[in-house]
Amino acid sequence: MELCKVRFDGHHHLVQPYKRRVSSISTEEIIGMSINQLKEQGWHCAEKKDLFYNEWARENFPFESTGRKPIPEQLKRFYNELQTAYFNLLNEERIKDSLMKETLLERIFNNEELKKIYPFDDEVYKKYYLNLIYKFVDNAKGNLKSRKRRFKIKALNNEWNYFVTFTYDDKKHTEETYVKTLKKKLQNLHTNYGWLYMGCFERSQTDRLHFHGLLYVPQGAMRGRIREEEYYDITSHKKAVSFINEEFENKMGRNDFKPITMLDLTFTHALDYIVKYIGKSDNKIVYSRGLKDDIFCLMDYEENVICPISEISPYYVCKDAPIIELTKDLDIDFKAV
Repeated sequence: MELCKVRFDGHHHLVQPYKRRVSSISTEEIIGMSINQLKEQGWHCAEKKDLFYNEWARENFPFESTGRKPIPEQLKRFYNELQTAYFNLLNEERIKDSLMKETLLERIFNNEELKKIYPFDDEVYKKYYLNLIYKFVDNAKGNLKSRKRRFKIKALNNEWNYFVTFTYDDKKHTEETYVKTLKKKLQNLHTNYGWLYMGCFERSQTDRLHFHGLLYVPQGAMRGRIREEEYYDITSHKKAVSFINEEFENKMGRNDFKPITMLDLTFTHALDYIVKYIGKSDNKIVYSRGLKDDIFCLMDYEENVICPISEISPYYVCKDAPIIELTKDLDIDFKAV
């Protein structure tokens, strides 16, 4: 048996033999090596990018850099305006990815207030701001893809027993105190009672703030009494049952603790329901500590691996083979394995 890292992607178990890569190659040597040479040394890389200078900027702004300088206040404001316009666009309209850049450019360059501040009429500086917008959209798409992927990996590789929804109540909190109080409440339950949680805040069509997430509550660690309450679901046009935690209801407002299993995450839309809200705002995803991306285990790697996922991925598709998960409570003689 061999020490491996295993993760579940919703369909298959993916396995990677765990070998620490110790490299004595210097940074200067890596820069001068080709992709094939890097792969021979065990480095997984799809392409080699030059991160040390921007050729376009060097040609259009031929000034010497005297070191890393703080971003000017004007550029900070432009970035904030760009970020606001981008997320407003995501929330207001359903736009194809191919039209996102053009629509955002139109909003920025036709904004009368921004025209008074930034020299959009100057062709050289317009190209500079154009380049910033293109890079921002490309980075935003890449970051969103990574956030969703990381969220799914954590959701599928940890145990959950509740799909929860917390709804903002303006009679009990302001939006700022609501977010702060809910986060603190979940953190205390994680520290004192072993709860695990992950989720994100989003706004409904009526602009009311919600929190959708996954919860793991250990047996006997539920705080507050849960009561069942019937209501009319306007989406499905039929009666439904809500599971309300009375302790959260008294302090936070309306909530729903819907019991789920791992099969619900894998074969229903419970996980997709949360993931679709990620990226519609710049709010961070809320995670508890202790969530796993991979499981460290012992398994017969050579006999059970099927094929690699891709040419650049270190993970392989694995058969349904028995594995021994390594935990702090595991009592095993590794010399005999």
